[in-house]
Amino acid sequence: MHLLLAAALLQPALPAAPGEDAPTLTWQAPAGCPQASNVEGRISDYLGEMPPPGTAQIRATVTEAGGGKYQLHVSVITATGATEHSLTSARCEVLADAVALVAAIALDPEQVAAAVDAGRALPEPEPEPDPEPDPEPEPEPDPDPDPDPGSNAPPPTDDGAASSTGEGNPGIRRFPRLRLGLRPEFVVDGGALPVVGLGGGFSGALIGDHWRVEVGPVFMVGRSTGSSLVPEATALVSLIGVDTRGCGVVGSRKRIVEGAFCGGVELGAMRGRGTGSTASPEDRTKLWSAALISPGVAFVPLYWLAIFAGADLVVPFQRLAFEIGDEEIHRARPAGIRGRFGLEVRVP
Repeated sequence: MHLLLAAALLQPALPAAPGEDAPTLTWQAPAGCPQASNVEGRISDYLGEMPPPGTAQIRATVTEAGGGKYQLHVSVITATGATEHSLTSARCEVLADAVALVAAIALDPEQVAAAVDAGRALPEPEPEPDPEPDPEPEPEPDPDPDPDPGSNAPPPTDDGAASSTGEGNPGIRRFPRLRLGLRPEFVVDGGALPVVGLGGGFSGALIGDHWRVEVGPVFMVGRSTGSSLVPEATALVSLIGVDTRGCGVVGSRKRIVEGAFCGGVELGAMRGRGTGSTASPEDRTKLWSAALISPGVAFVPLYWLAIFAGADLVVPFQRLAFEIGDEEIHRARPAGIRGRFGLEVRVP
């Protein structure tokens, strides 16, 4: 810009002057160059407006110079003199800016200088702040280690089957959908035998999410009863059977405590054997069958171990009886209560 300003001021003046009706700007340029109105707008940016016709005559001609460049010849004639310039550029827009600057300096150099100084005084725009970097993704949690056989954590399942009380919730203990349970039991019976009897049993169970099916033998140790007519005449009554139950199971959120309500049947045999001074002791065995209503509860401290306690309401389908002579010495009660206690091992 300073070189153009100096060139404009140092160019010798010509004696010719514009006519009163001469157009202010004459602009000739190849296609693709700015239009005359665009050049006039650039002159107005320097001076505030285009000078009226007759004030000055601006003649600018742009031709193609070869090699992709343009050649400009511009002359400015005012009442105080005239100037001529020739410039070459690869961009026609640059030559249009040069015409506007040369014409503005010839018409009002002080205003152009003031506009240049004002442009220098403008504060530089503050640089835009660098964009904040994207937050780093949180690291994925480490995979859970293999469960310790002595811990409460259940083993992984092959098919990814998860929870017995809900999937995707870390606060809920997860077990395989199908498990096996093996439980030895201690049994206390009141109702089937002459007096409260003791015995034992064993059950195997197939365990699902909210159900279980179990089957197993039970044996009640013989209990003695005697004749009121012949005190020395006694009999020993015992019971052996197989219990089958189906249960609905509910559990706490973490399956530490489970409750079960079961129904089933018991099939077996009740045996009466004469003892003491019975005149002609006999050994009789009768078919035993009963309905079972069996609530129970289990405490599960480890995923593979449960501590069980339950009760059976035993309702015989037939009240079996035994006699010594003509005297009935024992008959099963219409309903009895049986308590069961055991430790259940569960796999997997």
